[in-house]
Amino acid sequence: MIDRFNDFIDSNKLFTKDEPLLLALSGGADSLALFYLLKGSGYTFGVAHVNYSLRGEESNEDEAFVASLCKKYGIRFHLNKIKNTYWKKGMNTQGEARKIRYSYFDEIINSEGYSKVVTAHHKDDNTETILMNITRGTGLKGLMGLEKVQGNVVRPLLFVEREEIEAYLRSNKLAWREDSSNTSDKYKRNRFRNEIIPLLKKENPALNDAIDRLVENLASVSSSFTHSLADFKETYYKDSKEQVKIETSSKDQLTIYLFDVLSEFDFNRTQVNAILTSINEVGKKFISSTHELFIDRKEIIIVAKEAETLVKFEIFENTTAIIDPIILKFNTLLDGKIEKAKGVELIDKEKIQFPLILRKWQEGDRIQPLGMKGSKKVSDILIDRKINRADKQKVMVLESNDEIICIPGIMLSDKVKIESDTTVFWRVELLI
Repeated sequence: MIDRFNDFIDSNKLFTKDEPLLLALSGGADSLALFYLLKGSGYTFGVAHVNYSLRGEESNEDEAFVASLCKKYGIRFHLNKIKNTYWKKGMNTQGEARKIRYSYFDEIINSEGYSKVVTAHHKDDNTETILMNITRGTGLKGLMGLEKVQGNVVRPLLFVEREEIEAYLRSNKLAWREDSSNTSDKYKRNRFRNEIIPLLKKENPALNDAIDRLVENLASVSSSFTHSLADFKETYYKDSKEQVKIETSSKDQLTIYLFDVLSEFDFNRTQVNAILTSINEVGKKFISSTHELFIDRKEIIIVAKEAETLVKFEIFENTTAIIDPIILKFNTLLDGKIEKAKGVELIDKEKIQFPLILRKWQEGDRIQPLGMKGSKKVSDILIDRKINRADKQKVMVLESNDEIICIPGIMLSDKVKIESDTTVFWRVELLI
């Protein structure tokens, strides 16, 4: 086993003996085997363990087992212990646990000088991942399975099956911890591991090898697709701090690449098909677990979902600036001249009543535009200004005495305009 282990590392240039590695060690068979293989091969490494406190005393015993092992061999031990009160009903436990551990690994690497995180994923894990991806309706990327190197994460056991790992531990009389949750069919991966894959292995005992051949056969296709996807993004994809825009001028290319682009924002295949069907329906909105997508005139716009927060803010007479939810500066002037600078409005201060209210605009809001006798819907003004749906969500209004006097950066109400007899001016500037 140890010779195959080192051959796999060397042939794939995964890491060297000069690099300080961080081993993710749960205490289970896979990570324990990796511990002894690294140690027996002369690699320098520390250990990171996460106690999720999900299995009561069993979780604490896992922690104690790993800590004792590290103490015995003089290995640096890093522990992250999660309080059991952290876990809430309805939470995606496995997904959240994954976020916790990889965030912790990054934290240790950044603070302690390790070069890579080493995990104990093996052939069976790869087979499970690919089959699960297929049932979700994956794209080509999902068929490629687990990568040997992914960012700073390295998987040096992808050459070996679980049975071989356990045989290696038994032959060396090495004990490991069993996670009782692995026998529960509550989790999807366990159902694949305990029920579905054993049935498939009855049809083909060499299932893992068959999956490996699938990945190998697709490798050149995947590489070609990856390069052409990069070309597509170079031409049609623009990423700014606040939003991503995808031009929709090339319908044929959208059909090929859109799923792989939007899967990064947690949109599924069904949603992508609906987006493609609705590509000419300006204003159509789609929502994933993390993002909102809007179809505009010539592009798709994607923005991160924002948590619901207080949307009304008081602006007092002595307020000079605010930075959230938008950046506004306020000045009182005794001599005012109308400025043509974008985002600047000059108001007759004696026509407003403090405190003002800054809030998000709502359907039904109205304002009296400069020079008009009647009012106009804010929604119509935003349409007239060709403000896309994603940007509309950020538009705020200023109210005085329950009446909208200004849409910062867009329009001033006729009711607060400066006139020849204005003596005190209030300057509002929207900074972008």
